[in-house]
Amino acid sequence: QKYRRISERKMVSPGQEEQVQEKLSEILINNDDQVNLQCLSTLCTLLSNILKKPQEEKFRFVKKSNPGIQKKLLAAKGVEELLKTMGYFEVSPEMLKIESNNLKEINQNLKIIRETKESIEDQYLTEEQKAVKEREKKRLAELKEEQKKKEETMTKLANQMKLDRADKEKEEKPAEAKAKDIKFGANLKKFEPPPQSR
Repeated sequence: QKYRRISERKMVSPGQEEQVQEKLSEILINNDDQVNLQCLSTLCTLLSNILKKPQEEKFRFVKKSNPGIQKKLLAAKGVEELLKTMGYFEVSPEMLKIESNNLKEINQNLKIIRETKESIEDQYLTEEQKAVKEREKKRLAELKEEQKKKEETMTKLANQMKLDRADKEKEEKPAEAKAKDIKFGANLKKFEPPPQSR
């Protein structure tokens, strides 16, 4: 029942996101929390590295013979199926690789994994720690809302400045056109000195 909420999100014809949820649910059920946390933390690191430097080829590989990968990632039953669902494939018996350049999808997978990890961690928080986390979460939401309002204000100001410039240009153009039509000096007569008397 502990992970029922995640399992209930399965669909009859699951898309990529739902398939990830399904594989995550299987991992959570088949491993203890410590193994799950190590696995999910490692997955977060792998995906975060790709998002930070998508052109770095080394971040796209998972070397299965690496002791750290074996202990923290592959120790979780079902994790290889999850990796393949997220786009990893075998380039050799000891190496997995992801070639996808769909950063939006990778970011979505990271979000799902991070939320799942936090849901496990929350079970072990004291009431005081939960309260602190809730305050931090609330403050973060407030900061995001403030930033959103600032961006909206800046966008409005930029749009208003464009309109003002357009109006000013419209006002200046008729004056310029009128000035071109004026023939300066058209009515002026050439100065001729008066004839000298003898």
